[in-house]
Parts: sequence; C-alpha cells; structure tokens
Amino acid sequence: MAKYRIDRTEPRDDGSGNVAWEVWALDDDDFVIPGRHTWIETPYDEAQEALDGPNVAEKIKTLLKKYFPDVGWSSNELDEIVANNENAQTVDQNIDDFVEGVGGYPVTITA
Repeated sequence: MAKYRIDRTEPRDDGSGNVAWEVWALDDDDFVIPGRHTWIETPYDEAQEALDGPNVAEKIKTLLKKYFPDVGWSSNELDEIVANNENAQTVDQNIDDFVEGVGGYPVTITA
C-alpha cells in the first residue's frame, strides 16, 4: 500500500492564506514512486483545524487527500504505478537474460 511523505511545509506569501506541503508518494519499502512529487496547498484554517484535537495524523492525511491532484494520487493508482514499474523491471531482466544467451548486446534483428 502506497504511503505519503511530507518533507516540509511553508506559508504562501501571495495573500492566499494557504500553507504549501511538499509531498512525495512512497512504495511499501519507503522508496519514492517516480513522478509522484507535488506541492499541495491547503487553506490555513483547515490546516489548523487538522492540528486541533485528537487523531492529528489522520486529519492531516484527510486534508491532504482533499487537495491532491485529481489524477494519479489515489492509493489504487499509486499501487498500480508500483506494480507496473516492478513488472517492467522483471521483463527487462528477462530480455537481458535472453540477449546474453545469444551473445549479448548489441543484437541485430533482420527486417
């Protein structure tokens, strides 16, 4: 299951009153999922509300998910990206094994 890592936050100084969160998506082994880095802006009052009371971590996660980009950041989408990357690595190794078995790179294929 994919995870989110917050590297830092900073207040915006553009008059919006937003707080910007630097967020990376991580795989099960805590490695960054390539291409899944973003800055998420949340209103200061909603960020403060998430900090108030119990279950702060869960409230922050809910707040960030509310403002995530529309595509590519759901748990299912991130898990699919990780699976696709793992499958590509496996097949790439299989190709390399085949090529090594026929003499190695470069390989010439007739048209």
